[in-house]
Amino acid sequence: MAGDVRRQSRPLPGVYVTDCAFIWRQIVATARLTRDLTRFVRAPVTTAEATELVRARVANREPAFLALVRRTVYRHRNSPYRRLLDHAGCTYADLVQQVQRDGLDATLRRLAEQGVYVTQAEMKGRADIMRGSLRFRATPEQFDNPLVRPQFVVPTSGSSGRQLAVGRSLAELAEIDDVVAVALATCGMSRPAYVKWSTLPHAVMENLHLGSSVVGWFNPVGSIPLAVRALQAWVAAIVRLSGGEMAWPREHLLTAPDTLADWLRQQLGTHGPILMDATASSAVRVSAAATEGGISLAGLCWMPWGEPLTPAREQIITASGAMTLPVYSTVETGPIAVACANRTVADAMHVRGERFVVGHRSADDDAPSVPALAPADSGVAGALLVTTLGPAAPKIMLNAETGDAAEFLPGRCGCLLEDVGLTRRIANIRSVEKLTGEGVTLVGTDLVAIIEETLPRVLGGRMGDFQLLEAERGDGTVRLLLRVRPTVPDLDANRARSILLGAIAAQSPHHEHMARLLDAASTVQVEREDPWVTSSGKTPAFVPLAARRRD
Repeated sequence: MAGDVRRQSRPLPGVYVTDCAFIWRQIVATARLTRDLTRFVRAPVTTAEATELVRARVANREPAFLALVRRTVYRHRNSPYRRLLDHAGCTYADLVQQVQRDGLDATLRRLAEQGVYVTQAEMKGRADIMRGSLRFRATPEQFDNPLVRPQFVVPTSGSSGRQLAVGRSLAELAEIDDVVAVALATCGMSRPAYVKWSTLPHAVMENLHLGSSVVGWFNPVGSIPLAVRALQAWVAAIVRLSGGEMAWPREHLLTAPDTLADWLRQQLGTHGPILMDATASSAVRVSAAATEGGISLAGLCWMPWGEPLTPAREQIITASGAMTLPVYSTVETGPIAVACANRTVADAMHVRGERFVVGHRSADDDAPSVPALAPADSGVAGALLVTTLGPAAPKIMLNAETGDAAEFLPGRCGCLLEDVGLTRRIANIRSVEKLTGEGVTLVGTDLVAIIEETLPRVLGGRMGDFQLLEAERGDGTVRLLLRVRPTVPDLDANRARSILLGAIAAQSPHHEHMARLLDAASTVQVEREDPWVTSSGKTPAFVPLAARRRD
């Protein structure tokens, strides 16, 4: 799809409109950021300080949870969790008593069994919340943390293609950096130079509290909206005026990994160890190019996100001499888990237990109305449930499903993260309700209408003739396969790909950027083959990789 995504999407229904409330929220957040960023940059945390801060938060988990629920749920009748707790007959005094008697994990499990939980569709306003006689629909904004005064916003999507954003703060970034500082210490790294391969202006701030110099900031796509470029320049200017070292954002496309590998070789010689934040697929591309070009990336630590770090990807990255420190993150939560150097599973990560309780319901449990928390050493896989503990959390989550599944690892690894209290580990993290490619996350409910209605109407055929599957290439990158039944006549594969990306782009500005990333990386491919069918005979519109492995 070499042409403009928006231009090709215009004939399709549901084209988004600019949300004035969203723009105003961006402006207010940017004003707060301008006021507070200098102080944030000038007060970096040391590894010793970070270690003590994380340890103290772990020790304060139960009081932190109770205080957060009291201030953000029980004092707000508009909170969906308040209605669920009231329906379950759980007062705040009851909650305090349960936590003091049984502990936090057991209390959350009991609440989940009583219907106090939410699914992804319910959080995004795409489905009614139904628990017995209780039925209502919440809006995504009702899950916002009222204690947070955002200093930047992260775009996402809601029902009906409406542009939404998750408000996040520098206080939250400081807490994330505390854990990352401890994780870096397990790799023998302290305040490495930092490189970011992402368009979002807020992303480059994620490691400023570590005292890192940002020696590279690259846009992976060439077409960036003027407003985004202006905010990028504004953030870079503030950091520089505050005394921080900040590279000016510039373009480096996904299609040129060899030149980036050579640039990294030069920077490693100049700055020493480097921490680079990029999608897992991008890390694989650059590492493979380095190996093919005879370039050593020793001293580089990739922090891959957005996609699973599979063993195949890990092998390609480490073959270049680089290390990996993967994170598991969602838009609504920020990083939930961070890896250490002592791991035998590619994506084994320590749950950030100082700010989250992570549990799950069994993968064999077909009744999401009865989720349960697994013991830390169970070794069982299942759909993840997350509960937030701290006042800086952008969203209030109380047994909230993330749309992902993972396995809880038994045993201990003996690293510094474990020493500060982050003993629970997860691995083999896979999406069960979303498709991911090039760090782009496509929620399944956004895809169903496109796959089942738009494509048959525009390209011919009928419902069930089209399907979007997540698949892993031999080189470790991910592709999204648009399967089209061979009986669909006169199919132009390039047009089918363009229509699909155009329909995705038409949903919101955030979706438009995602479509551009998928286009730039050639992630979407078309194949003439019958759609995949489950063992029970169903033909789903979208198929995450984990679904086929589980079936």
